[in-house]
Formats: sequence, structure tokens, C-alpha cells
Amino acid sequence: MTRASLLALALLSVAACGKDKDTSNSDDPPSKPARDKDIDELVRRHGTEGIAKVEAALKAGKPRPTDCVVLATLDELAAVDPALADKAKRLCEHDVPIALLEKGVPAAEAARAAKPDAISLPECSDVDVMMGVETLERQGPLDDTARPLVARLDTACPLLAKVREDRRARKK
Repeated sequence: MTRASLLALALLSVAACGKDKDTSNSDDPPSKPARDKDIDELVRRHGTEGIAKVEAALKAGKPRPTDCVVLATLDELAAVDPALADKAKRLCEHDVPIALLEKGVPAAEAARAAKPDAISLPECSDVDVMMGVETLERQGPLDDTARPLVARLDTACPLLAKVREDRRARKK
């Protein structure tokens, strides 16, 4: 994590810890504390820079799930700039996982073609691919872009597909 990211997270933590508690005896619900404009600007700037880094990694064809760590303050960003938060959410919960699968699925298919009888393949255990699938599946039904990629992965990596299926069954 960059020094700027750590500073932003530290400032957010301090701001969250320093909120005054309402100690009045009134039956009125406590009022929301006023937002700090300096912190809001820091959150907005941090979000904008984080999105730019994720977009650059996607454009370069080198996205990683960890690129989205810089956007860990998504709830705080949503309070400051909902449109920016929506863009970050779309990038990190759809675009990056799709890019990871677009890179990982052909590698898994090639490995399966080279070793059709292998029970497991390293390409099927690729952390980026597994995280991409899990991120997409966590969002609900797969969309038209994700569905065929996941189906291809399931064909190339039947053991991985079985593990994911078993995990879904246990959660029910």
C-alpha cells in the first residue's frame, strides 16, 4: 500500500474514532455529525487516484485483485461521492474480475488441452482467477459477459467447479 493510501486510511480511522457521542437525555434520535470537508476531499482524491490506477492496470492488460485494495474505503467514498463510488464498485466487482478471467481461462484451457487426464492443474488454482470468479459470483447471477467465461473455466477445471459448487451448497 502506498504512503498516501496509508495516510488516507489513518485519517479516516482517526476521524471515525473521534466522533462525539450524543449524551443528551432527549428522546430525539441523535443528529448526524457534520461531515469534515477536508476529510471528504481526501476521500474523494484518494478514490479518484485509486480508480485511475485500476483503470491504468486494466488498460495495460495487467489487472490484479489487489489493485482494488486502494479503494477499501468504498463506503466512505459513497458518502462523499456516490457516482465515484459506483464507478469504483463496477471496476472492482466486475471489470477487474472479468479481465482476470479473460486472461486466466485461455491459460487453463491450454493446460487442459496439454494434459487432458490431469486431475488438477496449476492454472486452475491461479489465485487471480479464483478471486475473479468468487467476486463475480458474490454479486448474484452472472451477466452475459461473465457467464460464458465461467462456463469455459468450469470445463477446463472441473475440480475447481466442484469445489465452488460444494461451497455454494454448504452456504444454503
